[in-house]
Amino acid sequence: MRLYYFIKFIKKQTYVRLLLLVIVASLCVTAAFCVFLSNRFSSYAIDEISKISQREIRHTVTDIDTLVGRLKNTAINMYADPDIHKWLSNGGADDPVAYVSATNKLTKFISTEAFIDNVYLFNMRERLIYETRYGLRSFETFADQEALAYFAESRPSLDFDCFEAGGRAYFAMKIPSTPARVAYNGYIVLTLNLQLFQERFLADGDAGGSVRALLLAGDWFPFDDGEDDGLLQLLAESRGAGADGSMELRFAGQKWLVHYGTVGSQGWTVFRLTHFNDINRQISQFRNILLISFLGLLCALLLLLYWYSRRTLRPLGRLADKVETLVGRELPPQAQGDPRALREYDVIERGIEFLDGRVRVLIDSMGARKDMIKEDYLKQWVLCGRMNPAAAEYLQAETDLLRKDRIYLAVLRIESYQQFSGKHDFVAARQVKRSIDAMAQEVLSETGRAAECVDMGADSVTVLIGDGSGDEAALKSALSTVAARAREILGSGLAVSMSLFRDRGGERKCSYASVYEMSMLKFIWGAEKIYCDSDFEEYARTASSVPNDDCLDEIVQELRLDNLDKALASFDLLIAQLRTMSYTNCKLCLTLYAYMIFKAFSRYASFSDFTGIQSRLESFDSVSAAAAWIKAEMGAISESIARSRRNGRQAEKALEIAEYVANNLHNPMLCVDDVAEHVSFSVRYVREIFKRTFDTSISDYILAKRLEKVCDLLKTTELPVSDIVEQTGFLSKSHFFTAFKRATGATPVQYRKNARGNGSGGADADGGGGGGGGDH
Repeated sequence: MRLYYFIKFIKKQTYVRLLLLVIVASLCVTAAFCVFLSNRFSSYAIDEISKISQREIRHTVTDIDTLVGRLKNTAINMYADPDIHKWLSNGGADDPVAYVSATNKLTKFISTEAFIDNVYLFNMRERLIYETRYGLRSFETFADQEALAYFAESRPSLDFDCFEAGGRAYFAMKIPSTPARVAYNGYIVLTLNLQLFQERFLADGDAGGSVRALLLAGDWFPFDDGEDDGLLQLLAESRGAGADGSMELRFAGQKWLVHYGTVGSQGWTVFRLTHFNDINRQISQFRNILLISFLGLLCALLLLLYWYSRRTLRPLGRLADKVETLVGRELPPQAQGDPRALREYDVIERGIEFLDGRVRVLIDSMGARKDMIKEDYLKQWVLCGRMNPAAAEYLQAETDLLRKDRIYLAVLRIESYQQFSGKHDFVAARQVKRSIDAMAQEVLSETGRAAECVDMGADSVTVLIGDGSGDEAALKSALSTVAARAREILGSGLAVSMSLFRDRGGERKCSYASVYEMSMLKFIWGAEKIYCDSDFEEYARTASSVPNDDCLDEIVQELRLDNLDKALASFDLLIAQLRTMSYTNCKLCLTLYAYMIFKAFSRYASFSDFTGIQSRLESFDSVSAAAAWIKAEMGAISESIARSRRNGRQAEKALEIAEYVANNLHNPMLCVDDVAEHVSFSVRYVREIFKRTFDTSISDYILAKRLEKVCDLLKTTELPVSDIVEQTGFLSKSHFFTAFKRATGATPVQYRKNARGNGSGGADADGGGGGGGGDH
């Protein structure tokens, strides 16, 4: 019974089924991978052990060969030493000095080579032996007579001999007396330190298991090491003909990996043996560690998978149950019409398909709303000016607009829209505009006209008005009522424009863009009215796009001279020019004029930042209001300047200085000292009153006036640049060109061409620049 419920639980829970499937698959993959990896590791380990053993054999052979050569060289140097040779040839029993010299030299040679165990000096004539370990002895008193006999009877050579004497093993080299093989009275015997030699070259290694290194030189070394004679004999018989190599041997049921190499100078062979049982034991250990590690990792991954599947797939099952509860009756039956026979994914997929169909039906029903379709068709009509037959048929049935003889397009543009959008978020702003739409339709419908509002976005409300009376005055009156109520709703200014959109013949008379542009006349003219085609035609006749900037310089100069009335009169001329421009150019020039005026008097103006001036101008709904504000600021500037000039004769002296500078600009030596001498004041005082009055230094003023005169001459004359430099008082052409480029951003020739509308420019292209009057 428990098994039945468990199986039923597994069938129902997707995450449990998935987990069991992953466990089985992971175990199979892990086992196969461990077997494959261990086999690969076994092959790799044997190859690596073989390579390592071969390299070590070669290194050992090279080191032994090098050692033997070094010992031979040391022995020859011993025999060639005069003191040692003298003692060997002549004897030293009666000559203590020769004995001491020979022993000292012998001690020095031994101290340089650690592998030398003992050195024997044989004096055959005196039958004396000196050995470095026990000192001087006679032949009769030598401790090991068997070794003495071997030393005395063996043939001298530069090769090591291995022998046993007195139960002790020797590696000895007997140095011949002379290369000519003449009779000699003595010779040298050099024995090798066997313990150090065995530790250095024949010690057991640690790569891959039990490894031994053996040296074969006629007999096995070391001679009494307990090795199996059969294995050693098999090694000797199986060795190849080459100097080095490798092989596999089986002996007594055991398998060995053997590598060998030959020491060429001595004829010795070094063997290295590796037991395969040790290699297999390490491979088995690696396989076990690998299997345990993979099983541990697998368990951790399975726990993570269980946690993740329980967290993600279990809610999927709950979601399937909810889908069954909601739309179970609507699901397509499977397995005898039982929806629970569907798996979770199928239930969710088909449930979503069912809900998607319902949503599509709902969207279609929303799309069928007549007002949305009507607004979309009207918007397309306003923007494109044409209607397809289907749209015309639909609008003919849904609105009375097309039944009217004339259709007008009216635009209600919100002034200071930046401030309006700052007060309302998108939803609130849209709601305000919808309120205006509803109000406009209500007011116009009460007058017997058909009206439809179209949301064109941005800062305006667009109204299509159908009128059959042809009385435009009455229509304007109705629109005035709409505008008044809209201003109450907005709490801000509103510009209204209107034009005939389509007449009885069905021909388009205007575009939305032109009616929208017409509403901009409210800002330029400032009149609170309904702007129509006649206003736009009047504006077009006087429209201009090129402002005259000469008045701006006069305004700044008159303000500096405390002539406020003249400055205001010049400003009125500027405003009159702005009224002939387009809205965009008018707004730009107005901002630029205000900035230039305020910048010239930054010490006294309330605004000197371009962004601040632009934001302030956005709050005005007409040029007149903006001009009034600028004129008020000019009055405040004039009052501040007048207040600063009331102290004695400073203003008069400053004006006198300015006049003197203007009359002497041609003088290249004009400087502050000349000005001070002219007005009979100190240089320091002249600088102070001029700075206080004109808010600039005398040197900067002189340079500015010279550049101003240069610009005027470039625009109005055909004089070469070099003559203009001379007439305006610049000392050098280099200074002139540097100052002019910095001030205008162009060369004199480029400036002249730009000033004359890209003309050819009649001046030469002299290089150079001048030096203006400096503050010496």
